[in-house]
Amino acid sequence: MRSRNINIQRKFSILMLAVSFALIFNAALFGQGMTRSTGIGVRVNFWNISGTPNRIVMDKENDESYVNINGVGGTLYFFSRAYDRFFLELNMGAIASVESEDFLREDEESRSKVKVAIPITLGLRYDLLPTHLTTRVQPYASFGGGFYWIQEGDMLTTDLEEEEDDEDFDGTVEYDFQTGIYFGAGTNLLITDWAALNFDIRYHITELKLDDKYDGFDFGMGFSFMWGKKREMFQVQDVKLVVTDIYPAYYQFYNTYPIALITVKNISGYPMEVNVRSRLSNYSLRGHESGFINIDKGESKDIPVMVIFSHEIMESPANAPAVLDIEVEGRAGQTATKSFSAQITIHSRNAWNGDTDKLIYFVTPADETILEASRSVVKNLDLGAGDQLESFKKAQALFEYLQQEGIKYQADPNIPFYQDDRVQYAQETLKWGSGDCDDLTVLYSSLLESLGIRTAFVDIQVLAGEMAHLYLLFDTGLEPDKAELISSNDKRYVIRNSGRGKKTVWIPVETTLVASGFEQAWNHGAQSYLQEAVLNNGLAEGWMKIIDVQ
Repeated sequence: MRSRNINIQRKFSILMLAVSFALIFNAALFGQGMTRSTGIGVRVNFWNISGTPNRIVMDKENDESYVNINGVGGTLYFFSRAYDRFFLELNMGAIASVESEDFLREDEESRSKVKVAIPITLGLRYDLLPTHLTTRVQPYASFGGGFYWIQEGDMLTTDLEEEEDDEDFDGTVEYDFQTGIYFGAGTNLLITDWAALNFDIRYHITELKLDDKYDGFDFGMGFSFMWGKKREMFQVQDVKLVVTDIYPAYYQFYNTYPIALITVKNISGYPMEVNVRSRLSNYSLRGHESGFINIDKGESKDIPVMVIFSHEIMESPANAPAVLDIEVEGRAGQTATKSFSAQITIHSRNAWNGDTDKLIYFVTPADETILEASRSVVKNLDLGAGDQLESFKKAQALFEYLQQEGIKYQADPNIPFYQDDRVQYAQETLKWGSGDCDDLTVLYSSLLESLGIRTAFVDIQVLAGEMAHLYLLFDTGLEPDKAELISSNDKRYVIRNSGRGKKTVWIPVETTLVASGFEQAWNHGAQSYLQEAVLNNGLAEGWMKIIDVQ
């Protein structure tokens, strides 16, 4: 007699382990990231529901054979993310066991036993690895329960001698409907972000009692197809534009001020880092990066969005739209990115929104035309070494230069509320020969600052029906105890902080009186300051303010 014993369960287990180790090694090299939210799959299963080994025995001498193929079947399963790393899983399978024994004698008997188990279970699966680990390996543990439909059949077939084709059948079929639970573990090995190999092992307990004849291990190997959104690492809760209108004159201010504020929430369940990249189409010198910012799990952070402007923004002749592009990159072992866009208006190069604090950006002491003009004015001044009135004399000479050039004051036109005010740059006012109070103040300030003389704007808001107004203060550099070198009348000057840690004498000048000369402009400026700052308490009440040009 010759016999062969095949243990399918053992070989199936060895095959699963070999494939698993090969794919795990490959997975360590190529991280695929987070699984998607929903999927469907199919598994080939081995579950020894008869409790006997798989065997094939052939006995030619006695014309006998025995075949036992035990517990082979398949499972169709569906899964969907319930929360974070928890998945609901629905399984429907069928496992069959066939035992056949033939006696090839004269009566030619054949006996077959068939067992079928159809489990329909609902369970919960938990992914064991944190999702920030960059790996294709997704091990999990599972638990569930459901119904097990059991069918057992026993059939005896005998060939009758009387008739060549006559056979006698005798058998029984029994059905049972049981409840049960299972505990399991397994691994999904991601091939792509939508497909994975699946290896699964479970222990079934039927009738909710131990040592039932259908209790046992269920080994499975299969393939799953996934779809839906990947598990998010972070959420962008809000993108708030801080600045919707860009005024080119202020571009250096915008280089240090956030254009937008983006709120990012970490929903990954572990600490992560976020980097925000931003640029403004056609107007950025280069992209800006916030640098990676730590955000703890469950935490939200507001991250400023900055833009580095190029000088080309100063060439904008009229209002034009521009697109602010924002990219948020999250990093924690792996990376995820989200992109957003917002529209911003770029105004013309001369546009001004009326904010006096921003008027200082129109002052251009480094402009070649301004430098050339101021230097040509002061080069012939009679200034002795250590002349304490040097700054005062230079300021007086520059104002008289403007008078000689025929620079004229031209009142502001009535500008509708929906239009920008317009401010001329200093070189433009010199070229065109006229300007309003803003233009003339910017021009005189630019000339003074080009010679190192500090200046400040005096801003008067609307008061008693009168229009707002602007004039200038300049720093003589004199200490208060030397003020009499300029005037014995202390109402003609202002003592204020020079910004260098000491107080100095400042002179108020009404720039709109450029055609009347320095003395009259000084007198009018001093009277205005006395009336508004001292007598009417404008500085204390807030309708008058002084803005240093830095």
